[in-house]
Amino acid sequence: MTTTNNPYGQHDLPKTYLRRFSIDPNNRKLKSFIYCFWTNTYESKIEKVSIDSEKFKKDNFYTVNHDSDPYVLENFFKTEIEPLYNKIMLEVESEVNLSIDCRHNLIIWLFYNKYRNKANRDKFEKLLNFLIEIPYSLRYGKEKFKPLREEAKKIAGIKAKEVQLLTFIKEDLFKAFEKGIGTKHWIVLKSKPNNRFLTNDNPGFSIDIEMGIADINSLNNSYSTNHGASNYFVLTPEYCLLVSPFWEGTPLETSIKNQEIEFKITNDKHIDFINHCTTITRTMYIISNSKSLIEKHIQNETET
Repeated sequence: MTTTNNPYGQHDLPKTYLRRFSIDPNNRKLKSFIYCFWTNTYESKIEKVSIDSEKFKKDNFYTVNHDSDPYVLENFFKTEIEPLYNKIMLEVESEVNLSIDCRHNLIIWLFYNKYRNKANRDKFEKLLNFLIEIPYSLRYGKEKFKPLREEAKKIAGIKAKEVQLLTFIKEDLFKAFEKGIGTKHWIVLKSKPNNRFLTNDNPGFSIDIEMGIADINSLNNSYSTNHGASNYFVLTPEYCLLVSPFWEGTPLETSIKNQEIEFKITNDKHIDFINHCTTITRTMYIISNSKSLIEKHIQNETET
């Protein structure tokens, strides 16, 4: 299927997700705006931005060299992946034990939402840059590599895109992710009206927690399926999915297919912990429907 409106600027953070963080969904002037914090060498700023802002778009990010349809991946996300989110949230907001279909859709959403992100491609590019530069520099010297640096960076960028896009068609990668996430304990955490969840431009993080104590050194902006890892994904300001190790004594046959998924109002300390980790694991932006909530956490970040 080809598209008539070629998606030159493509979202790596879905607009359907951003819309859930709108400042006021019932206000015509504010329902398409969010608060966004960003910082650079010269300034830090919280501003009101559109969910269709260029901040959340990358030029030809998923465009491929394909004669029949260079936008095949963009169309795949638009028609197959992004509609899942609203279906998922219809069940989540009903706060009943999630259906098998909803759980499966959540796994698909988590996988594609994380691995389509620019931060994921940047990791590949950084690694490829390293693999090009180090062997050459060791053999010929760093000075001889300097004139080649820009060309090497360009090549690494092209290859990183290829590697990232291959992720979406390698079924074994998804199966491994599905197995790892599906053999943990799932719970939907609920925030409080006066203390909501933040998100960022690379939603979802993992951290190892032992005996209730978080190992901050293990915090990262990817998902981890190792035994001790807990994975958090903020679904909306009201809901956050926690995928964590099973409690001691849980029957071995328990999995995502047969466990009951609990909805639980969590305490302020836990909400603040999630929001703190969200601010740390951002690529560039902290996102919220509340300016004061962002101010609170960037102040805490500065103090720590």
